[in-house]
Amino acid sequence: MEERAVYGGGDRNRELRLRQAIKYFEDAIKDTDEIIDECSDVLNLKVELLEQKKYFIMALEALRKEAEAWVN
Repeated sequence: MEERAVYGGGDRNRELRLRQAIKYFEDAIKDTDEIIDECSDVLNLKVELLEQKKYFIMALEALRKEAEAWVN
C-alpha cells in the first residue's frame, strides 16, 4: 500500500506531520528535563525519566533525519 494512502494525505500533510512530531518531542524533552531537575535522586522516577528522555532523543533524531531527507 502506498504511504500516501496509509496516512491520508499528500506531501504537504507529511511535512506538516513531521514538523508537528519534531515539535512534540522537543517539548517533551524540555518538560522531562524540568521534571528531572525537581526529582530527588532517591526516587525511581528520575531514573525512569532519564530512560524516557533517551527514547525521546532517539525519536527526535530519526524524525529530523527523515525531515531532512524529505526536503532534499
